[in-house]
Amino acid sequence: MFNVEERAMLRGRIAQRAVVQDRGFETECWISTRASQPNGYTKIGYRGRTWLTHRLSWSVHREPIPDDLVIDHLCRERACVNPDHLEPVSNRTNLLRGAGFVASQAKQSTCLRGHPLEGDNLYRPPARPNKRECRTCRIEATRRSKERAATRPTG
Repeated sequence: MFNVEERAMLRGRIAQRAVVQDRGFETECWISTRASQPNGYTKIGYRGRTWLTHRLSWSVHREPIPDDLVIDHLCRERACVNPDHLEPVSNRTNLLRGAGFVASQAKQSTCLRGHPLEGDNLYRPPARPNKRECRTCRIEATRRSKERAATRPTG
């Protein structure tokens, strides 16, 4: 992907445009000083192409990123370009490691009413096998719905 001279030049260019900061991770982050995007990532141009800075950093410090993988920031800092804080992973792994909706749902061990989301009480709808629902709450909701339907006037 990059020859030896390009790798050295790009490493220097990335380092010149980063400040070393302690952000509470095991080692210091290299925070890119490039203009930050609304999502917190930074970009850099090279070879007539715009790269996400952290992806370029991984590629010039380590190896090319396989097409089916994304780069996860182990430090959770999107502007960090320290290759020791980056790891190529599947998109699913990246989502589950994060702090977003998908990750919080996956970490949830009980439903909103406190029933366990495991064993016989865990329901996975056939149309959405990755979705997890509380069987107890589902049964209760169905019962209430049938009661409402039975008390509705007909006509």
